[in-house]
Amino acid sequence: MLAAYVERARDRRALLFTPTVALAHQMARVFRAAGVPAEAVDGTTPTDERQGMFARLQSGETKVLANVAVANEGVDVPAVECILVATPTRSQVKYTQLVGRGLRTFPGKEDCLVIDVVGVSERLDLQTLPRLFGLREQPAARETVIEAIDRQSRQEKEAEKATNASGRRRAEGAMRSRDVQLLGRRRRARKLHWLRHDRYWLLSLGQAGLLALAPSRDRWTVVRLHRGRAERLASDVDLGYAHGIAEDYTRQADAMRLVDASALWRRDPMNDAQADLLRRLGITPPDGATKGEASDLITVARAAALLDRLAQRAA
Repeated sequence: MLAAYVERARDRRALLFTPTVALAHQMARVFRAAGVPAEAVDGTTPTDERQGMFARLQSGETKVLANVAVANEGVDVPAVECILVATPTRSQVKYTQLVGRGLRTFPGKEDCLVIDVVGVSERLDLQTLPRLFGLREQPAARETVIEAIDRQSRQEKEAEKATNASGRRRAEGAMRSRDVQLLGRRRRARKLHWLRHDRYWLLSLGQAGLLALAPSRDRWTVVRLHRGRAERLASDVDLGYAHGIAEDYTRQADAMRLVDASALWRRDPMNDAQADLLRRLGITPPDGATKGEASDLITVARAAALLDRLAQRAA
């Protein structure tokens, strides 16, 4: 693992996932001995010390932070640009969470390098990066997963052309190529239920107010609207980073259920409280409106009224 990091990821800020606490601390010592600033965090690490470690990783003072089951989810260090996987798992969900710790956008960050030493195993029951992206075999020596995906795609296209030319059926089990966007906007946009009002994109946080994304050319500003005030959370950021800030704030406000587009509550019939509020707002909901549809109408109406008031004050 150390050799792979030094060769391919030197100076990248990295999260290292290990299967045991002892190995996390041992790996941190190995990296430090090689001159790489490294620390280890586990479930027994006091909260203030843990926060300090993540802050040093974010700033780049620490280059490698080894952990076991601490940074799998709910931890936000968007500057991380390398994931070191040294823990085996059969769970695709868990593996995706590990890799996802490095997929947040951050100013100046172009990509995330995943180094998976578990992936050299030929055990088919273990989840690995090649399996996550549908590769039928391990990448060749010194070949990245993206390069292997491209190679497999080319091979499939060539095989398909040859099959079509000869009139034979396409070989059973061959995959069709697909676009893999690790840091693409669409992944983030699909996760949260955004609403549109004029030029703004909106998220309802319930009692915590609203979040609004305002565009300016190809840059974005993130604003929290609450009790007649506008609190700027970020400005002049790209769309992916703006989405990340909005998601983090929504999670901190414990409002993720409200903005989940697939939440079951959205399918339930509109309740009396929603119907009464819509009447007071002068809005007529469609026949058979659901809770989700009513909530969207209320969110947009409140946002419109608040944005109008703020505009009038600014004028």
